[in-house]
Amino acid sequence: MQEAVDLDRRGYPSWAAALRTAVRALEGGEDISFPDAGDLMNEGRVVRLEADILRRMDQYLHAKVEGSERLSFLHGRKEEDGRGGELVEVRKLRHYLRVYNPGHRKALARVMLSDHRLASRVRMYTGGEDEQKCRFCRGPAESVAHVWLECGGCETLVERREEYVWQVLAMCSVEEKERLFGLDGAHFQQVKYLLGLRKAVSVTAAYAYDLERMVKAKEKEERGGGDDESEEGE
Repeated sequence: MQEAVDLDRRGYPSWAAALRTAVRALEGGEDISFPDAGDLMNEGRVVRLEADILRRMDQYLHAKVEGSERLSFLHGRKEEDGRGGELVEVRKLRHYLRVYNPGHRKALARVMLSDHRLASRVRMYTGGEDEQKCRFCRGPAESVAHVWLECGGCETLVERREEYVWQVLAMCSVEEKERLFGLDGAHFQQVKYLLGLRKAVSVTAAYAYDLERMVKAKEKEERGGGDDESEEGE
């Protein structure tokens, strides 16, 4: 290690020089203070460099998520700090990634990342407004908020929604119910709140999975049938 530092000090290629180049190539890396050659042997200075890199990386990732319309369900997300408050944590194993059932977990993740099969997404660039209308009720655009909480065009969907709502309410505290009901009519915000409700994540994931299957069945119906697809999470 000392040899590499000495080479860097004399202007020769070394891993120290390569590290400096890599740090400066990072998004915002020009703002990171890179140690002088001699300081690379100082553990405290290297620890500070690592912290600076992680801080810039978090800022970059946070800005990317917040600036993406497709990731709108992730905007402004916070984690419990263990003291009754909340804080922003950019890198963390999220509660919805801990759902045990893989089919349910993947279905919920697809909703969170707007990677679902609803018409408002899959027909965004291939069809006009009429093509994006809800295939269950032919009303508003077939969005997550509409299908999850509003659509009344499918009896099975309505029954499954009622079951899900009762499951969630049975888990919620009085304060959580008040907050949820306070968003009445703001369906997007209600879905966003439900997605962030940690205690209900398993039933929310199961709901996402069941609705995903209904959408796939509707697609199959539109195609006039076809081979059954294998399903995860049975």
